[in-house]
Amino acid sequence: MKMKKIVFAFVLVILIQSVDSHAWDTTAAKYYPLSVGNVYVFNKYDLWFSCNTHEILATYYVHISNTTLKPNGKTYYQFSGWWNLVGFGSPSWTYQRIDSNSMNVYAYDSVNNSEFLHDSLSGTVNTNFDCERLNFIQPHGWYERIDQMTIFNSVRNRRQFQCSGPIIAGTYYYLVEGIGFTGFSICELGSGEEYKLKGCVLDGIVYGDTALTSIHQNENLIPDKFSLSQNFPNPFNPVTDIPYSLSEDRFVTLKVYDVSGNEIATLVNEKQTSGTYSYQFSTVNYQLASGIYFYKLEAGDFSETKRMILLK
Repeated sequence: MKMKKIVFAFVLVILIQSVDSHAWDTTAAKYYPLSVGNVYVFNKYDLWFSCNTHEILATYYVHISNTTLKPNGKTYYQFSGWWNLVGFGSPSWTYQRIDSNSMNVYAYDSVNNSEFLHDSLSGTVNTNFDCERLNFIQPHGWYERIDQMTIFNSVRNRRQFQCSGPIIAGTYYYLVEGIGFTGFSICELGSGEEYKLKGCVLDGIVYGDTALTSIHQNENLIPDKFSLSQNFPNPFNPVTDIPYSLSEDRFVTLKVYDVSGNEIATLVNEKQTSGTYSYQFSTVNYQLASGIYFYKLEAGDFSETKRMILLK
């Protein structure tokens, strides 16, 4: 009887090892590297005249600040800045993970305590999948093709996807091997907009814009006190960064108010680990007039308010 138990246990271990050894697709994972401290910078371009690039409209910063365990029992990487990219959907982009079995990228919806699909990393060309990366009505994902591109002085494999409803055409986004999400474009009737990756810091290595080095170094610092810094630029239009530091883990709220004390927006409302953060506030989704506004940070017993100026 004892020998049978030993044999059963041995077989069980072999089966588990066999499943685990093939679960994580290292090739597919290279198309969406997730690591705390990674930073991405995107330029937004205006497309005119048969969808040709016209001018840069804005620059957006995205970084992975930490990991967090959600009530559904799954651990997600926490992003900052995704939702400020126009057309990129909702704040549910904040939390993302890769499922080790399916190699799907999922985002967490804090309101409904559920997750939805962003990408299918292990899909093959010409396959379809339900996709909500761009959050259009009736989302539809299509793995269109794989090719190569030169980015940051190296040639890398690129996967091109479409993710849109049947009404919206010409919406493409790209995942590049070893880099990840490099942007998206949408063009109809000869005009539209496009987001292109300007530079990034991945696992401590700087690609593209070397000015990003200081951003990466700040990610590794543990501040000795709570603080709220002045937004930059100030005055601003339409985007500004609001830096703050946490010396200890705390539940954090960051809100924007008008001069009458009316709440305009809740930017942060969650528990965060100690570290240095920078929230990129965009007025694109708010009907705000030029004038003075206030932003307030609360973290435990710490509370501070600063003034910023929107100048259109």
